[in-house]
Amino acid sequence: MTDAERVLQILLHDLRTPIGVAQGYLRMMQDGRLTEAAETERAVAKALQALGQTARLCQDASDFLETSDAHKRIAVVTAASFATQVESQARNRGVEVHAGRIPASARLALAGDIARIGDAVVLIASTTGTKRPTLSIEADDAELRFLAVEEPGASTAGATPLDGWSRGLPMAVACRRIAWSSGRILKLATNNGVIVAFPLTSETGERDGSV
Repeated sequence: MTDAERVLQILLHDLRTPIGVAQGYLRMMQDGRLTEAAETERAVAKALQALGQTARLCQDASDFLETSDAHKRIAVVTAASFATQVESQARNRGVEVHAGRIPASARLALAGDIARIGDAVVLIASTTGTKRPTLSIEADDAELRFLAVEEPGASTAGATPLDGWSRGLPMAVACRRIAWSSGRILKLATNNGVIVAFPLTSETGERDGSV
């Protein structure tokens, strides 16, 4: 099965629920079953929420398919600035963050829209299956790592590559964005935690490249 076929299969499956929800509330309104203004207002809000979900799913599919073989601009940024961005995005989602010291000279070569790459890291970190995920950010001479676990200090031994396809289209898109930047995503063997890691580079500036 090709990536395009996988995206179509997931999209058709994931669209059923929000479309059904929107149709259900709209039919209730059409049939006159909602007699109170508050009921009608709630139905409209629920229908709009469901339709918004369908729009996001369609956009995810479009992003995935349109950029699968595209040339992406490679932006070289400091690891510290990218880590700060991810930290801010994670806190906005209610994820507890522990940020370690990152060398000022450390740099990353990120492909595509940097804000969306940050969103991808946070999405993966916040959907690990843990009840209260904690995101630890650290760097060494080789890579910048984002470790999402239920409790700090979890063992990373025996981690294996994460199959993003098994967790729905948004996760598959997030994993693809990480892969564009030569990042790797690992699932911890002992719990539901994950590691997202990006290699450090000595490059500076920007360039166009196929990713």
